[in-house]
Amino acid sequence: MERQLWDAQWRFALADSPEMAQLYYDDSAWRVLNLPHDWAIEGNFYVKNPSGAVGGALPGGVGWYRKRLMLTDNNEYSRYVLHFDGAFMNTSVYVNGKLVGIRPYGFIGFGFDITPFLNKKGENVVAVRIDNAQQPNCRWYTGCGIYRHVYLLRSMMFVLLNGAFRFCPCSKAVGLTLHSTLRLKVLLHKLVS
Repeated sequence: MERQLWDAQWRFALADSPEMAQLYYDDSAWRVLNLPHDWAIEGNFYVKNPSGAVGGALPGGVGWYRKRLMLTDNNEYSRYVLHFDGAFMNTSVYVNGKLVGIRPYGFIGFGFDITPFLNKKGENVVAVRIDNAQQPNCRWYTGCGIYRHVYLLRSMMFVLLNGAFRFCPCSKAVGLTLHSTLRLKVLLHKLVS
């Protein structure tokens, strides 16, 4: 598996429009930055900000991040996963204008298989909408934005998100049985004799 830190050269705007998800949206005037990023801490402290004193008295809002991805991948079996170590809050991820997935709330890492949305032989645009407008929403300062690292993963095999787990069924029996399950999504190459 190839794991690439994908923090550099994102474009950012503290604004909101559905067109910002689209492949050919003009983001040339947007600010260029490196992740991790918290736009709230860049704002002004003001007691009447909707977050209130418990939220740090900083602004919330809706922000968008965009990044281009050029691919020249001739391997039909390769899979791509975009993994976020953390974003706050209510994150929507788009690739080439198509919604890939939504991660509600925050405080947890998440990832999406973006392969079906990619042009493997050309330009792609990843757009991330973060909505932290509903304030107050927490008992402490949360920040706003992609506040942890982002990774682009490429492989032929992935353990599905939340794919490894253990459970122990409770019963009235005297002994306990521990079951382990590992769900794998595996793409196998055709064997040529």
